Amino acid sequence: MGFTTESTVSTSLIDRFFTNTIINDYKMTTSFYKATKDTYDTDVTAAIITDNIDQWNTDHLHGQGDMEADEYPDDSSYCYLSWEC
Repeated sequence: MGFTTESTVSTSLIDRFFTNTIINDYKMTTSFYKATKDTYDTDVTAAIITDNIDQWNTDHLHGQGDMEADEYPDDSSYCYLSWEC
């Protein structure tokens, strides 16, 4: 999870991400997507990359829900999405 363009540091992003993951019980990909959309304008592009689709669809913060393992053996595939905030 991160940005493909330069962006300013925002405590709002952090607050929104953790509210989404802990209080709202969203998975990490949804939490980051929503937090970036609620924090930045369209001149910022955010992105997420995961090792496999199970991580994309399942992973929560440790202690907040399920987490999927990295694939083994590694097949060099991944899931990627970028968006304008």
